[in-house]
Amino acid sequence: MQTPEERFIVEFPHPMTEPILSWNTFWDREAEELCHVMPYALVGGSAITTMSFQAFGEGRFAYLSRDEDGRCTPIYLWGEPFARCMFADAERLPRTITFPMADAVATILDQDGRDALESMRREEVRRYGTMSGDSNIDQVLEEDRFSAQVAYPSPIHHESKKWWLRIPRLGVCYTVENASWQAGGPDNDDLQRISDHILLISAVHAGNRIISRRLALLFSNSFRWGAYKAGDRIAETIARSVCFNEPHIRKLVDDDQKIYLVTKLLLGHHLFFPQSPEALTAMAILGKNPNLDVLVPHGWESVALCQSSSTLIEQCVKNLVLDLALLVKAFVRWDRPESLERVSERDLEIEIRRLILMALALLCGNLEWIDNGDYFAIVPPRKVLELGDVIMPALPKSPARSIIEGASKKGKLEYHRYLAQWSPPDRPDSIKPYTTTMVLFKHTARSMDRKECPAMPWLNRYLRARIEHRAAESARR
Repeated sequence: MQTPEERFIVEFPHPMTEPILSWNTFWDREAEELCHVMPYALVGGSAITTMSFQAFGEGRFAYLSRDEDGRCTPIYLWGEPFARCMFADAERLPRTITFPMADAVATILDQDGRDALESMRREEVRRYGTMSGDSNIDQVLEEDRFSAQVAYPSPIHHESKKWWLRIPRLGVCYTVENASWQAGGPDNDDLQRISDHILLISAVHAGNRIISRRLALLFSNSFRWGAYKAGDRIAETIARSVCFNEPHIRKLVDDDQKIYLVTKLLLGHHLFFPQSPEALTAMAILGKNPNLDVLVPHGWESVALCQSSSTLIEQCVKNLVLDLALLVKAFVRWDRPESLERVSERDLEIEIRRLILMALALLCGNLEWIDNGDYFAIVPPRKVLELGDVIMPALPKSPARSIIEGASKKGKLEYHRYLAQWSPPDRPDSIKPYTTTMVLFKHTARSMDRKECPAMPWLNRYLRARIEHRAAESARR
């Protein structure tokens, strides 16, 4: 007979048996899966509660709950007041925050109403019992205090202070103090220190699970290259080629696939770093509205933009290199390299910086006729070229004209599917190159030179889709 803990061990299919066709489905599925994989951590005989912060729109917390039979019942709470507490004072992390339960209760009452509050109360009573010491009161009282710790991924391989200042905030773990100290009383300093340490360990464990699950879901619906031989986990394989010196993997992965990986991570950056959305800030500095010009046309959700401390594109790119290096490492379990030879931190950052500049040039570049009108190309913003050279795609005049005429007649805006990568149920999830011949131009701060073009099916499809989108948008006006 299985124990309750054994019933909670669930293996999720990869890739998913059913595609995620909306962001609501994405976030709900993440919460349900996290309910399964979060363990029941204990502090002095008391449970720890985990809430995952889901950074979309105004943001919400998913209170991860499962009953004694293993059923998952996440409770969704308004996140902004909690988020303010989590995202403040980055240099003081890790730290334990202690504050009255009344703060949380008031927030829920104001934002989500009594249904969410009552659901949360019932779960808290099941986890912690009667907190007041009065056997006639069967609820967690508002005046009870609890200790909370921000959930973030393991910092073992990120020792520099600059990384700690960029640490992702993925949720919060807390325990009610009276329960965690009940074995020795609230004045037992040793027990309190042990409680804080276990809470910290639980928060790091939760952060690892959340970042792993979110990355997996983000790429599980991605298109697959038809001729690619690395199996279904293509995004992980691409990340491995960036992080490890594996000749047999590097032969399979080209720049086209690396650009796809980094571009998608750039679009999803705020899902992991909502406290400092450097990618969205960079887009704004480059003259684009992050929501209207980038996220929404590419099939992503509009978000309430947080204020970043960066005002210069160079600083944004430096922070993005740290952030995306962390995400790529998390994707390939950098902390468990087995016998693999890891690339140096410096080489990893140089490669990711190069790919970030290309991704920003793609997302924020403008479509223009160039070279005496012979090519329709994505021309990168001048501020990107001040940071380094980039290579951008272009189509000759004749096929570009044909695409524009066809899109103008249809008047449809469809290209977001090819970058957001939500696989529609009626389409095969593979990238097939167009027969249209694409060329590449190397853009520098002073010149633009044509280059030989290798087979780049994703970049080819993206360029064609950008042209279709612009033509359809012009036709609708």
